[in-house]
Amino acid sequence: MYHFKAITVLIVSIFISLTIGLLTGFSINGNEILVYQQKNTIEQLEKALNKLKELDEKRAKEEIELIKKQKEDYVFLEENLGEIFKDKLLNKKIIVLALEKSDGEKFAEFLKKTGAEIVILNINEMVNLPLDSDFIIFFREKGSDDALTHNVLSSLEKYKGNNISIVVAQDFPITKKDERFFKEKKIEYVDEVDNVIKKYKLILMLFKK
Repeated sequence: MYHFKAITVLIVSIFISLTIGLLTGFSINGNEILVYQQKNTIEQLEKALNKLKELDEKRAKEEIELIKKQKEDYVFLEENLGEIFKDKLLNKKIIVLALEKSDGEKFAEFLKKTGAEIVILNINEMVNLPLDSDFIIFFREKGSDDALTHNVLSSLEKYKGNNISIVVAQDFPITKKDERFFKEKKIEYVDEVDNVIKKYKLILMLFKK
């Protein structure tokens, strides 16, 4: 990555120094060779600056094209998720726990396209969860209370003995603190799950188990 502003500042300062030197040298002895050398140096620096501008503009255009292509790919993946993962989780039972049932419903929309049986509950309904489940996904929204999350996950640990996998899915980036906690509890997670790539990651994680 070019630090263009920093380079520009540096080159401008060199221009100023050379210009001062050029004028000073010329006024002292009128040395035409000195003037020619300094003029030539400035021209070279101008060419370098213009080249940097061209590179920066080229990079900006490439980044715009890359972002455009990425968005197109995301749209394709989102639109075709149902076809790609059709019946991939057939006969799998997934319990989705969320603070509010409506949040769980919204989150689980893409999982329903996999053929899995989805049961959506709020955290107040997590007593005596079905033991024939394959997965329990705890969905966290941004702003979720860490202490509540830790309490919920600690309460779910007893289900691991029934070969039920516990997974955390959240719509925001993982913190180092949570990452350490999940690792300690041996709980898998997928963050930023509103991104289609992360949706694919979660489905593949469930499929492989």
